[in-house]
Amino acid sequence: MDPLFTFFSSWFSNIFNVDLSPTTLATTTILTTTLPPINHALVHLNTGPVEGKEVGDGLAFLGIPYAEPPVGALRFRPPQPKAPWTDQLSVQEYAKSCIFASSLESTDIPADQQSEDCLYLNVFTNEYCIANQQCKVLVYIHGGYHGSTYFKEDVLIENFLGEDRNVIVVTVSYRLGVLGNINLVPEGDTSAARNIALLDIIASLQWVQQQIYYFGGDPLETTVIGHDTGALNVYHLLLSPTYHNLFKQAMLMSGYDLQGEVYPDRNMRSSRAVAEAARCATSSTDYTYVEQSELVVNCLRNYTASDLVHHQLYAEKQGLYFLGNVLDMYILPSKIDDLIAKQSPTNLIVGSSGNENELDNIVNDTVAMDRLRFYCEIVAKERNYKYLTQATADCIRQYNDVHKAIGIKNDAYYFTSAWNVAKANADAGGTSRIYEFSPRKELKRESDHDDLITYLFGYEEGELDETDHSIRSALAKTLTDFINGVDTEEWPVFPSFYLIDYNEEVEISGAQEKYHTEAITFWNEFIERNGNTRIERTEEPSLKAIEDSVAFGGLLVSDRFQRQVVVAVVCVVVALAFIAFILVLVVLTHLNNRDKPESIVFSTRNSNSIRPQMA
Repeated sequence: MDPLFTFFSSWFSNIFNVDLSPTTLATTTILTTTLPPINHALVHLNTGPVEGKEVGDGLAFLGIPYAEPPVGALRFRPPQPKAPWTDQLSVQEYAKSCIFASSLESTDIPADQQSEDCLYLNVFTNEYCIANQQCKVLVYIHGGYHGSTYFKEDVLIENFLGEDRNVIVVTVSYRLGVLGNINLVPEGDTSAARNIALLDIIASLQWVQQQIYYFGGDPLETTVIGHDTGALNVYHLLLSPTYHNLFKQAMLMSGYDLQGEVYPDRNMRSSRAVAEAARCATSSTDYTYVEQSELVVNCLRNYTASDLVHHQLYAEKQGLYFLGNVLDMYILPSKIDDLIAKQSPTNLIVGSSGNENELDNIVNDTVAMDRLRFYCEIVAKERNYKYLTQATADCIRQYNDVHKAIGIKNDAYYFTSAWNVAKANADAGGTSRIYEFSPRKELKRESDHDDLITYLFGYEEGELDETDHSIRSALAKTLTDFINGVDTEEWPVFPSFYLIDYNEEVEISGAQEKYHTEAITFWNEFIERNGNTRIERTEEPSLKAIEDSVAFGGLLVSDRFQRQVVVAVVCVVVALAFIAFILVLVVLTHLNNRDKPESIVFSTRNSNSIRPQMA
């Protein structure tokens, strides 16, 4: 035995009264403690602990509150920070979506899954991200009617967290309609905030900055994606001098007229119509008095959210809609053109499906000229050209062709808008990319407004075949490469564009030139020739919504269709005339028979009785 070991063991034993002899050590059982497994689904936030659930290879945290419920006295107010909690909060089921109803857009979210208490978000992560705390973050801002609870958890995790992609996904709910866009007093000051929907989104992004680290995310590496109305909201935040730095880069999907002007009085007429329908105001209410305006606001707070949504639908019957954000002193302090001129450069993707809003009721190559003229007039008035008659005539000449006419809305409000947004960002020193999603016809699937979110997030996906699953995987890789900063050479920068036109072999055309050149030249240059520029407005135009079905529902009909309608009408008229003729004959016959004398027939079956029988 080592003398040194003997010395120290003897010294240690004498001081601490412990036997360290070799015999004792050889027979001593060393007790060990087995630590419980780490629960990665339990995350401790600044505000309190939350427990999510495992979904496949990932973790889902559903229904995390990012603000206090905006109910009661908090209705119409900016979102208030969520108070801390001490008990473990179970976040394993989606919270209810924000209550919504509009005649402009339909929603498949059942009424019992909607609520005014809706300021919640959802986080999808995995153990790798939580362990490393350096994963990139994607925040998705939904369109006006989808909600953030419609997406399949397993699809999100597979697309963004599988195959070493490791992108954390956050989906957000925010207030909509009258609850998110009320604007009773544009120039005044009441407890009802303006741009409530944007304020909710800002609060959710601030939450991400403060809390996403606990889920393994890097708050400085946040990409925000907006779809439809969500794209417009994200773009307005990009232009905001105050809030553009809440994220690093952005993707705008299927945004409608992104650079359209906003006005201080937007939504004012619709807001006051709701107040009058609720009997909180009358047409003579003087909103210049703060006290009177505040009485109206407090009166509206006494109604249920369902009542307010019902009154919103009443206002829409008068052609008064809630159509988006307004100019204010904080988020959007000046005209859109001025904000664009001063915008900060960013890394940006913008685009749409190839068939956002095409009409499909063409049979024989005929354009209904009265409908085309009607819609061209609406576009000219909405854009406020100096010479409306000239602009309308130019529009009619440009689109008096079946193949062009079906895409007039795509050209004016999607393709031209995407180009102008990309160009403005590039001119500011940013990196812009344009995409167009148009699967080829042999897939027997035409692209539409929601296709990308169907593939990427599992929205109403239905039955997908093997090719669809391959497309989904390819799309997810392309997007996560962008988020992760992978330089993909095949995705060109502006002015080229990326054509995503998958075939059955999941091959695409990729980099292309001349993005809808004819349409962009027409709307950006030709129609404004000879000084026919767009006149600046100081207030919202009193037009009904552009999307009104009167404008687009029957823009294109064919000669054959017209003949079929005429034939059908003639057949109905002939049938009705024939029925009337038969009825007249029946009535006349009945009257004629009633005037005849009755004839008597004697029965001889029983010789003992003679009984008359009616003939």
